[in-house]
Amino acid sequence: MFGLLPLAVNDVKQVVATLEPATMSGPTAAAMVREFAELERIAAAGRLLLAHRVEETHAWEGSGHRSAAEWMAAQTGGSLGEAKDAFDTSRNLFDQPSLDEAIREGALSTQKAAAVSDAAKSKPEADGELVGKAKHSPLGQVRDECSKAKTRGEDAEARAKRCHAGRKAFVSREREGMLTLTAVGPVAAMAKVRAALEKRTDQVFRAHNRAKDPQEPRDRYAFDALVELISGDGERAKNKTRVNAQVRVDITALWRGWAEDGEICDAPGVGELTVFEIERLLAEKDALIDVVIMRGNDVIRTARADRYVPADHKRALQLRDPCCVITSCTWKGRLEGDHADGYAKTRRTSVDELQHMCPPHHWWKTHRGYIVNEHPDGTKTLDPPERRGRSG
Repeated sequence: MFGLLPLAVNDVKQVVATLEPATMSGPTAAAMVREFAELERIAAAGRLLLAHRVEETHAWEGSGHRSAAEWMAAQTGGSLGEAKDAFDTSRNLFDQPSLDEAIREGALSTQKAAAVSDAAKSKPEADGELVGKAKHSPLGQVRDECSKAKTRGEDAEARAKRCHAGRKAFVSREREGMLTLTAVGPVAAMAKVRAALEKRTDQVFRAHNRAKDPQEPRDRYAFDALVELISGDGERAKNKTRVNAQVRVDITALWRGWAEDGEICDAPGVGELTVFEIERLLAEKDALIDVVIMRGNDVIRTARADRYVPADHKRALQLRDPCCVITSCTWKGRLEGDHADGYAKTRRTSVDELQHMCPPHHWWKTHRGYIVNEHPDGTKTLDPPERRGRSG
């Protein structure tokens, strides 16, 4: 068996060495990309299947590396975190037959496999379902589904302690003259951080706009806002403002005390929460938490820690559509409100007639005539004008 592998590697090397992209048609290039992508998944599958064996036999020792993960990172040229995920996944495969089969077929990337494997440890019965969804969904959606499954399968207090213990922030080197700040923490805490950063970024943008400064990308204003928040520098940082963090929860989960499959309990655009975490957020005095009470996908009412208030259009839309409504899209940043039937035609603005779209999809719909089609299974696609109408 091993003798075939070097031959296969050599064959692929020869194909790559003789590639002449400029002489190929677009469809041919796209077809070859798909083949290489499958080849990459299959090669990664072999690496995952063998990783645990290398670890348990200590075959990596004597290589000069401090751990099996460090050795693996050196072999792949990837990060230490990715290598650790690979070993975790490899150890779990014996107890996750559906995932094992999908990996051997080359149906999943290593990132998808790691997310499914981690979730299936907390909720083993969801193994097959998660694998099925992972085969046909973008990585961002797979991670969201796995996060939900893991949250549902773990004791709420134990989860809170685990996430708290895993919090970290560190600075690492970037290219010359630059550093990277990374922060990892519980969803509940990071939801407040994100809300504070978004609010201060808006303030920075408005200040530059009033000064008629040349407009820059929003992420640059976000960096300036972050520096102000941390250091206390800047005119806007002198006056502390209360932060509005948003969460949403299904009313039946709120009554019960925990969320079950199919029920919503999260901080939109940030991640999954437990009812336990939402209750703790509401008990805090240093932040203003807005809670949207749901029944399925319907907004029942909006609540704050001290009183109930009516939900306005913008907040209801933000919490109903935390990401772009196009099913294949995982954009969760600055979303734009789109009139589903066109404001020029209806002359009305209501929550029912609005939907959230990412800027690129919104531009294609508004300026290129693309149409949002809703399919019988509930998915939505953005199709060229000639494909107008619902699929059925």
